[in-house]
Amino acid sequence: ITEESFAKRISLSLLWMNSGASFSAYFDDDDLFFGHSITVCGSPKKGLVSADIEG
Repeated sequence: ITEESFAKRISLSLLWMNSGASFSAYFDDDDLFFGHSITVCGSPKKGLVSADIEG
């Protein structure tokens, strides 16, 4: 799978931010990972700090 086709298949389902500006973005995986969600966490200061497959 290419980076481009991966990006086209996932879709943002939830964006959560706390008062400290940290965020978690949850993506639907279009069954790339058997229906699990992709979670990306970070902050404006640190940028992206982690990405996980959950569920």
